[in-house]
Amino acid sequence: MDDENQIEVSPARQAVDYAMQGDATNFKNAIDTMLYTKVADAVAIKKLDVASSMFGDETIGDVADETIGDDTEYEDQEVETEEDSDEEL
Repeated sequence: MDDENQIEVSPARQAVDYAMQGDATNFKNAIDTMLYTKVADAVAIKKLDVASSMFGDETIGDVADETIGDDTEYEDQEVETEEDSDEEL
């Protein structure tokens, strides 16, 4: 039989077939594969949750859209120069 003509069987169906046949090793491997997929998906979602909570609601796209060198929020602040500093070295 060609690989192109094979019907793809779900991992759950494979696990049931292995259990019905009494093939414990392949049954265990099929269950492990299904669990690994579920855990990997859950970890990926948790990573997104943690990243969004660390950086707030702001996303990378929002930051990239900001104008570089936009000083509007710093206009009211005075910049202290070296001559204005009271500290001595």
